[in-house]
Amino acid sequence: QKLANVGSFVKYIYDRHLNIKFFLTGSSSLEIKQKIKETLTGRKIEFFLTPLGLDEILGYQGINVNLLHGSFGQTDQILNEYLLYGGYPSVVTAVGSEDKVRKLKEIAESYVIGDVLNLFKISSETELRTVAIYLAQNTGGILSKEGLGQLAGISKYEIEKIILALEKSFIIFLVRPFSKNSAKEMVHRPKVYYYDLGIRNALLRRLE
Repeated sequence: QKLANVGSFVKYIYDRHLNIKFFLTGSSSLEIKQKIKETLTGRKIEFFLTPLGLDEILGYQGINVNLLHGSFGQTDQILNEYLLYGGYPSVVTAVGSEDKVRKLKEIAESYVIGDVLNLFKISSETELRTVAIYLAQNTGGILSKEGLGQLAGISKYEIEKIILALEKSFIIFLVRPFSKNSAKEMVHRPKVYYYDLGIRNALLRRLE
């Protein structure tokens, strides 16, 4: 991620047919993607890895959901932890609530706030934090940019910029209302969800 022309470098190596494969990922993956100006069409495969789902966490704990019967004590505990701490792998594998909370706070501050602020050139950390917390508070609700703007005193332009940045960073996603008329789907206001409940709860300081 330190290379300014990382896209050209990968393209050059690939076109030499050296049978070398690159996995461009890690904590700086957003920065890498911004630096790759070449399309790399036909030379790349993109993978979108979401946080772990509940079924994956149960599998990690050695529980086969297809064989569940009788008492669900352990499963209920795992579900409650999932709803509180989310599914980031490093959080799931952390031992104890203190370690999980520490990791989530670090992710929320360094990635959600720090990286998004710098990579997308958001002008105000306060505005970014305000929008992120507002969306976390209203997860599953209909997005009202006007209401958010009036409440927080942020311009509609900045709100749209921050929401787009959070989308591109895979922190939130928008769900548009279903309609047989596709044009209406684009006009009506969407609902907002966080990919990971742990990040949402960390922003709202509801981890304990």
